[in-house]
Amino acid sequence: MKRAVKIFVFLIFCSKIFGICLEECIKLAIMNNTEIFLAGQDLEIAKSKLNQAKTVNFPKLQLGAYYNRYNLNYPAIFSSAIGAFNLEENSQFLYGTRIVLTQPLYTGGKNKTLIKQAEQNLLSAKSVYLTMKNRLIYNVRKSYVDVIYLKKKNNILKNAISQIEKIKGKGKESILYKNTKQLHEIEIKLTDAIFKLNSIVATEFIDIEKIENTLEVPEENFLEEDVQKYIVIALEKRPEFSGLRAREFIDSLSVELGKNFRFPNIDLFSTYDYLKPSQGGWLSNFQVGMSLSIPLFDGGARWQQLKEKNALFKKTKALVGSKEEEIKREVMQALRKLKLSQKFYELARKQKEEFSMPVKAIPKDIERWKEANFDILDAERKFILAKFYLSYVTGEDIEKY
Repeated sequence: MKRAVKIFVFLIFCSKIFGICLEECIKLAIMNNTEIFLAGQDLEIAKSKLNQAKTVNFPKLQLGAYYNRYNLNYPAIFSSAIGAFNLEENSQFLYGTRIVLTQPLYTGGKNKTLIKQAEQNLLSAKSVYLTMKNRLIYNVRKSYVDVIYLKKKNNILKNAISQIEKIKGKGKESILYKNTKQLHEIEIKLTDAIFKLNSIVATEFIDIEKIENTLEVPEENFLEEDVQKYIVIALEKRPEFSGLRAREFIDSLSVELGKNFRFPNIDLFSTYDYLKPSQGGWLSNFQVGMSLSIPLFDGGARWQQLKEKNALFKKTKALVGSKEEEIKREVMQALRKLKLSQKFYELARKQKEEFSMPVKAIPKDIERWKEANFDILDAERKFILAKFYLSYVTGEDIEKY
């Protein structure tokens, strides 16, 4: 926790002096997000419950003290909370200490199943935490990309307006009015985008000028053609699917646990008493033995619980199959979108390379230059967002943060 606070303070300090990049925004968002924090606490609770479950097989040792006062007119077997003692006539009190040791020997697999359930509950809590983190990383990236490319468009428009004002030509006033109006619209969008980014990062307000452009356009050959490979990666790393698989295993263990209630419980117990009756000195009493308990009839409650657990298990199996198909479709959609975005980017880049500004430019030439730059910016934005979406769908970047 202290390390996280130091990192947070350091990132805020650097952002005020040097600016802030995408990676810093993601780290700040993860540290400041309330839902991530709560999911992290649920993860710690699941870890504690696992440690608690592991103690069921450990021996239990108890130390106690007692005092009993009574009045007997004849010898009797006196029964109390600590056991039975053969007491003499005219006894008045009994006090002492007791140590009790209990060790489970056989539970029909119930204790082992409880530990497995706790382990799977931990995996389920971890999947919820990682799912939130994966979604948060993608949302930060989308907002960051919007800010960067709106900033670029804003600068291009300002440059275009400045150039148009310097030259003369037919239709200058209408082109100037069109670009000025477009500039105001982009400034409004840029204001909304920076406030959205700040709300996701959830820190002190980061000014537009402090946002540094650290985005890189993907290389042409970075994408592999093997669709099945990306599907396998997604099924392995997507935390939502891992959580459902863990839940499926938990439900199957619950069914097994319901069946195990038919088996007996066998416990080893040992007691040692150091006591003092009213008529005599200190005495000791030692006992060791085994206890056996077999459930016979409970009115059918356990049978109904077993039917309920079977139904829940079948329901979870159906959800696992449905989620697997959904992830496959998402991966195929992301790959398709990425390929189309790459083609669109290559086309826009080629168009920009073919554009050449005349020596004696007129307002229409400046407008064409602006549109060519806007096209390449839109293509870059779509290409980068498509790459980030593929990372989100496959869950590849969760471990980086």
